[in-house]
Amino acid sequence: MTTMNRRLRLLVAVIALALFVSACSFWNWLDDGTAIAQTTQTTYPIVDSGQEVTYDNASDGSPEAGSGASQSSNSPVLGSTYGVQDAFASRQDEDFILFAPLAGEEAYLIDRSGEVIHDWNLSGPPGNSVYLLEGGDLLATYTVEGDFHGGGIGGGVERLTWNGERVWSFELATENAHLHHDIEILPNGNVLMISWEAMRGPEVRAAGLMASQLPASGQVWSEMILEYDPSIDQIVWEWHLWDHRLPSGWEAAEHPEKIDLDLAASQKTEDWWHLNAVDYNAELDQIVLSSRMASEIWMIDHALTTVEAVGDAGDLLYRFGNPSMHGGSGMQIFYGQHDAEWLGWPVSGGAGSTRILLFDNGDTRERPYSRVVELALPNYASSSTGVFPEPQIIWEYPHEERGDAAFFADHISGAQRLEDGDTLICIGTEGRFLEVTPEGTIVWEYVNPFTGIGPGGKPSNEVFRCEAYSAEHVGQDLAR
Repeated sequence: MTTMNRRLRLLVAVIALALFVSACSFWNWLDDGTAIAQTTQTTYPIVDSGQEVTYDNASDGSPEAGSGASQSSNSPVLGSTYGVQDAFASRQDEDFILFAPLAGEEAYLIDRSGEVIHDWNLSGPPGNSVYLLEGGDLLATYTVEGDFHGGGIGGGVERLTWNGERVWSFELATENAHLHHDIEILPNGNVLMISWEAMRGPEVRAAGLMASQLPASGQVWSEMILEYDPSIDQIVWEWHLWDHRLPSGWEAAEHPEKIDLDLAASQKTEDWWHLNAVDYNAELDQIVLSSRMASEIWMIDHALTTVEAVGDAGDLLYRFGNPSMHGGSGMQIFYGQHDAEWLGWPVSGGAGSTRILLFDNGDTRERPYSRVVELALPNYASSSTGVFPEPQIIWEYPHEERGDAAFFADHISGAQRLEDGDTLICIGTEGRFLEVTPEGTIVWEYVNPFTGIGPGGKPSNEVFRCEAYSAEHVGQDLAR
């Protein structure tokens, strides 16, 4: 009997060891079966279209001799092919790409061959955007623990020199407010920030919301836009969404400039609007915001004082994307979009200030593919007829007739118009960057090889957004 017990224990131990080895082998695979390499490399060779090459995931990323496996340049497989995929026709050879993997605590500046030119250590995981200031300083968000827990959470903003020294930092992570997602540097050096603002008991009851409309916590996360002046370490301007809610008894369709809480109350979480982008237009002195939950873009007036912004003058100047959010008719155009930004360089004539570029994520049920959209805006103003004029979609990728489920990122992601008219796209869920021409031709492609542990304890190479910068903008000695 004792011998049988020993044999049984030995058998159990062998089975446990086999399961452990299998688990370790599986660790580097995502739930859809695509591997992600665990690597610390900083140089990634170009993989030309059609070249037969694979990478040894356990090595430094150099081509594995004699593998003979062909990798498609237009359909990269994470962990098998990473770094630069295509560079056969790029017209942006001199610029650099900045990004911060969401599962790490670093920001990287790479050149078009995929080599890391510079990196910075952040004060925490990105929360979520990073930007390179003229002259080489980094403006970065980072995560701060607090009472809020949601997608895109941040809490801190810092400015770092090229050498990584902190110039200043600002944190807002309290029980009542928490920074999240995005920031925007203003011409005067101030910084616009997005923050949740918790609305509880008295505020919720005063707004006429019923308990049945609220999540289990009984609170709603409203939104506010804050302008921070680092020279005096103070908030110098504010805009609060809650100030612009539709009054009880008003018809939403007649007042699209107001935000209808009843229409937003269908959200099952506290985060009813989930703003994920803020961008500033100096010519108009206006701010564009992107609301993922509403599937809309909003414009607000920055020319107002904080006091003026509380009143009707601070209502939405314009909104577009999902008419059902203000009782309107017509089709929903956007689904969970990200990275709405004013264009500095339009593809064809017209003022850049009248155009918006965004990443329209899509929805698994309603429209299971993503697209990048350029909008030409009308001369908008609050309308007494309850109708905002629609913008014109003048460019999209993939082109409408080629809407493709393979081009699909259901969250994060973004796009940037380059100076020559090409567009840099971040497919954030894949950590994949594309440069496409106005005609839709891919001329450069890169897959982020830096992985960390993401949601659910699985390896992730996700990137919130990437940004391109010229050598002149960087202003540093980039000699290798």
